[in-house]
Order: sequence, then C-alpha cells, then structure tokens
Amino acid sequence: MFSLDRTKNDTSTLLDLLRALAAQMVCVGHTWNLTFTFFGGATQTLIPDIGVLLFFVLSGFVIAFTLHERTKADDYSLLNYAVERFARIYSAYAPALILIAVLDYSAWALGVERFRLDSAASFLKNLVMLQGYPGRWGGDTFGSAGQLSTLAIEFHIYFFVGGLFFFCKGRDQIAGLVLAIATATVPLFHFAERPDASHGLFVLWLLGFGGYFVAINMRIDRLVTVACAILSILLFWKWRGSHVRGDEYALAGRP
Repeated sequence: MFSLDRTKNDTSTLLDLLRALAAQMVCVGHTWNLTFTFFGGATQTLIPDIGVLLFFVLSGFVIAFTLHERTKADDYSLLNYAVERFARIYSAYAPALILIAVLDYSAWALGVERFRLDSAASFLKNLVMLQGYPGRWGGDTFGSAGQLSTLAIEFHIYFFVGGLFFFCKGRDQIAGLVLAIATATVPLFHFAERPDASHGLFVLWLLGFGGYFVAINMRIDRLVTVACAILSILLFWKWRGSHVRGDEYALAGRP
C-alpha cells in the first residue's frame, strides 16, 4: 500500500523536495521577471506560474496526509492543526515580508527608477493575509512582494478545509464550523475561474487533496509510475509550446 512513513520509504522526503523546488521556482522566477524583464528588457519566464500550479497540487496532497494521519490520535485537536499551520507559514512569511519592505524602502531611498514606496496600511493587510481578499477589507500585494501573493490563498484554504475536516470527523465540530465559515471567503472566491481571481487555484488544490485518498487505496506499480511521469512531461511540453501568454492559470490549459 502507498505509505508516507519516512522509515519505510523516501516519499515524504521527495514531497518536501518537490515543494521546496516549487517554492524556489516562484521566488527565482519572479526575481528574474522583475529584475531582468522589468528593468533589463529580457523575455519573461513562465517558471513562477508553473511553480504556483505545482505547489498547490502538492500542498493539497500534503494537507490531506496531515489531517488523515494526525487525527488518528485522539489527542490531536483542531487547535494543534491550526497552530502547526500558522507556525509553518509565518515562520517564513513574516521575515520575508519584512525583508521585502526594507529592500523596497532602500530602493526608493536610493532613487531606483520605477520603485514607488507602498503604504503602511498595505503592509499590515499583507501581514494578516488580506491581499487579494474580495471587498473593502482586502488590498493589493505589498510593494514588490508579488511572489508571496498566493500564500494568502493557501493560508485561508488551510483553515477552511481543516475546519470542515474536523467538523465532518465529529471532533471539535463547533470550532471547526466557525473556523470554516470565517475563512470561506477566499477559497470560494478563488474556486471559480474569473478574471479577478487566481483562476481556480482552489480547484487545483482540491485535486491534490483528493489525490491523496485515491493513492492510499491503490497499489502503485513502479513501471506505471514511470510511464505516467513520461506522459506528464510530454503533456507539459505540448502545453508549453501551444499555450497563449496569460492563460497559465486557466483550468482548460492545465495538462
């Protein structure tokens, strides 16, 4: 049977490496597009767009594993899950946002062309994950922190799905339902494919989430795995050569 036990195979290590790779694709790709395209006139790369898609699929898969396995212990509560998710995100997110604010201010103070200093209100909205939030409570991405924008979507999805999972499992039901309702706006807003949302990223996340429950109930043959990997590469190559710039997040364009 499929297993994520680190003592039995390297699947978890592989997933961690893939998520790290996807995250670096986003960061490095955005840096290229900002530095060499925005300032130097180079051709934009699709690397950050592909990194986002990959990260959302893997994220859904990993959260499904976390909820399914951790809740087997009777003492694992919704609070445990919430603290874990909050700590994992903010331990990297908060320092990165502060560093970007410092660098943006430095660039503005030095008179770097095209740099405009963003407001403290925008920084605070980004700090509490309200960038891209629909309605008057939301705000735009702070300064040059565009590579962090999808983390806000992930943040709300984690707590929305986590709350629903605990509610359906019959553990911490009231707290789970309240949490799900409180964080439902962003996931549902990004569920539909629309021009003012990130084009169904929640759908992609849910495919990864559901994929975990399919995987644990089947035997995965190594030859089939290799064949699927080769097919995935061919599909990606076909998409890369035929897609129209701007439809990277379109559901119909995802092989």
